Amino acid sequence: MWPLPKLKNEIITLSLSPTELALAWITKEKKRNKPALKAFKKIPITNCAFENNVVFNPTFLYSHVADFLTYHSLHNAFITCALSGPTIFENIVAFTTTTPTPGDLNLENSHKKIWNTHYLYPTENAQFQFYVAGIPRELLFQYQLFTQSVSLNVLTITTPFAAQLQTYQHIHNNAVRQEQLAHDMKQYNNDLSKTLTTNSLEQLVRIDSANYYIDEKKDMPLLHTLAGLYFAEKLSD
Repeated sequence: MWPLPKLKNEIITLSLSPTELALAWITKEKKRNKPALKAFKKIPITNCAFENNVVFNPTFLYSHVADFLTYHSLHNAFITCALSGPTIFENIVAFTTTTPTPGDLNLENSHKKIWNTHYLYPTENAQFQFYVAGIPRELLFQYQLFTQSVSLNVLTITTPFAAQLQTYQHIHNNAVRQEQLAHDMKQYNNDLSKTLTTNSLEQLVRIDSANYYIDEKKDMPLLHTLAGLYFAEKLSD
């Protein structure tokens, strides 16, 4: 009998932009009512390793992820990631239906992308506001091949906005009133990160900054993204 390696009930969250790779380990602690940010690391992206959301240097990316997993003894942990960059389509769109399809976007070559919509709130003129994101099919396929080739246990690929929306919902105990979300989105011109503060993050996650450095002004949007990825895919104990 040859038992397979046991997948650890842990989640590593990853944010990848054209300029930076960020990794976080958030985990539930015994005898505490909220998870802890156990590790946090940022790596600048140079040497054309990642451009237009295309991975040109898979070894560069994989080595940093693998080093992070090895250092924290999380070889078989699950990974969920957020992508941002020019080839990812993102917009806030009003529809006349609560069940929009890609065809309702009226975009040229929309069939070449894989789409996801997230309902936000109703508008005053009887329409429905959605967050819409699309990723080119060949780009998603590239990431699937990459993660399989290096044996990473990737659960989800999404966007920073979608992850931050998870953080926003958890701050409000998953009982977000649509009126409040509409107000916040309009007040900050649809920049959800501006509604999320250091205090709001600390309501959800214990920050142990003795183990890593956090720039509260620059890193908060990133940390809210990483926390949202965790809450979206939190595994049972």
